[in-house]
Amino acid sequence: MEALDNYFQLNADPKVSNDFPLMYGAPLKLLVIITMYAIFALAIGPRMMRDRKPYDLRPWMLVYNGFMFGVSGAGSLVALWITQMGTNSWSCRDDGDRWEGITGMTFKYLGYVYLFVKMFDFATTVFDVLRKRENADLKGQVVHNAYMVMFAYIGIKYYPRGMFCFMPMLDLMMQSIRCAYLVLASAGSALRFSLWWKNYVAMAQIIQLLILLTHSVYVTITPNCAGPIYIKLAVFLYAITSLPYYFSLVVQPDVKTKTA
Repeated sequence: MEALDNYFQLNADPKVSNDFPLMYGAPLKLLVIITMYAIFALAIGPRMMRDRKPYDLRPWMLVYNGFMFGVSGAGSLVALWITQMGTNSWSCRDDGDRWEGITGMTFKYLGYVYLFVKMFDFATTVFDVLRKRENADLKGQVVHNAYMVMFAYIGIKYYPRGMFCFMPMLDLMMQSIRCAYLVLASAGSALRFSLWWKNYVAMAQIIQLLILLTHSVYVTITPNCAGPIYIKLAVFLYAITSLPYYFSLVVQPDVKTKTA
């Protein structure tokens, strides 16, 4: 176990790995949490709900989506400030000294909050299971949410600066838009008239993914562009594999908007 922890500590940012819980050594605790989430979402939960009526969780969802809207909205504003509206993520310079002061520590704490935001996304799958939501892609949600948690862990642990900032910044902005829609949707029929912009949420997600795809290609093909290649490829794979789903939402508007 110690050898495994030492391996994962190699090249890690000490101000993240040593100071933040869940970040030291190997991500075994995170993997346990993800495994428990997957077992409940794909096995225990559906079996438990098989002979039960769906739960009405709209009050809980309203509180949850409102909380996520506030956290994501505030986080995206802080990320825009830190990255100078995202321009630093395109510079290809490491700028290591810049990330050692108040800016660096602010982003490291924001990145740590972002990790927990992605873990809180597990709740959306739990809601779908307990509500017995039709057409819920539970396997897709589990894979997506697990991927985002591990991406956040690796990025904030090994390269909490530069080009890594771009995806969390856009994701927080997009999540605040999604949660604003979901707050209205979970409020009940009284606000149904205000949900006409549902398709525009999916279109905004497509635009976000195309920007991420362009950014990942740019930082990958630009010679000597700072940043680990595995983070660049992780962003590229996320964007290219997510695009078909959101295109399907625009083509088939009756498909429900993904909440994770």
